[in-house]
Amino acid sequence: MSEETQEFIEDAANSNEPADGIDQPDDHDNGDAEQEKEEEEEEELDVGDKKLLVPKSIAEIIKAERLMKADYTRKTQGVAEDKRTLETQQAQHQEQVKAHQTHLKEVAAILSIDDTLEQYSKVDWDALSEADPIEAQKHFMKYQQLGATRAVAVQKLQEAEQKTAFDAQQSRAKQIEDANVVLSRDIKGWSPEVATKLHEFAIKDLGFTPQEMGQVTDPRIVKLLHQAYVGASLSKKQEAPKAAPAKPVTVIKGNAPIRKNPAQMPANEFAAWMRSK
Repeated sequence: MSEETQEFIEDAANSNEPADGIDQPDDHDNGDAEQEKEEEEEEELDVGDKKLLVPKSIAEIIKAERLMKADYTRKTQGVAEDKRTLETQQAQHQEQVKAHQTHLKEVAAILSIDDTLEQYSKVDWDALSEADPIEAQKHFMKYQQLGATRAVAVQKLQEAEQKTAFDAQQSRAKQIEDANVVLSRDIKGWSPEVATKLHEFAIKDLGFTPQEMGQVTDPRIVKLLHQAYVGASLSKKQEAPKAAPAKPVTVIKGNAPIRKNPAQMPANEFAAWMRSK
């Protein structure tokens, strides 16, 4: 290594100035970056029970994540509510089937008693009493007991049917209440007026009977009807004939004669009008 080269290296090492060709960080540029960072706009966010100021860029990320989480929670809750509604309806249907089967047994028992009573109604009690008084008395007592047993069975059956009808009414009211909660959440502007429009649309346009629509309590079916109703309404608007363009107004020039209704002319003017014809 030459002496000149050695001296150059030593001078560069001992100098405070940057060597030629080597980029050094600019203190001024760093100051501007730090100032921009310090001056970044902040936004207030609710975090728990506190309010915190965070950079706006970070706040946007947090709000986006919150919206995604809220949407996921809403959809999850909707699925859970639909599942609970379906399970409730299935349980109620099973109870109704069980009650119906119980009623069938009670009806069968009453019919069996009726068959026996009909046989006793054909007995000649006087002849039986003369032939065998003890046997006649025994059968007559059984006949009376069957009559009393039938009366009790009929009363129980009527009470059971009334209870079943009441339970069904209460169950339907609960189904309608639960359905309205779901429909208010999923259909914007849901109201009794909207329900009436869907009812009429299903009968007039889709061919449902009033009896069939009266049995609808599943909100999923109502939501499908609403989608069909909205689609049909949009189609009608698109197919509606456009209004005819307005005819241009005829401008009457100042020198043009103004025509007058002959019925409104006085006698002398009407006579002149007739002579001009």
